[in-house]
Amino acid sequence: MENFEIYCPKCRYRPASEDRWLCEPGCGTSWNTFWTGGLCPGCAKRWKVTQCPTCDQVSPHRSWYHAPQRSGASTRRKSRKVPTA
Repeated sequence: MENFEIYCPKCRYRPASEDRWLCEPGCGTSWNTFWTGGLCPGCAKRWKVTQCPTCDQVSPHRSWYHAPQRSGASTRRKSRKVPTA
């Protein structure tokens, strides 16, 4: 899932490249779940939930992916002055 910001939906922790998750119960493989979109490279189990290593809360894996925030861009329309005669 490219072009997404990845962070915990509960505490906003951003996983580091050295973070690892364990396929348990499963095959016991240790890997970074965000490198594979939640798919264990050892047994091909698709993890639907991911536990945060910081707050220990479990959330749906898909909810960790967020559309990037535009920096400096406003979502509100600028109002224009309308000339009066």
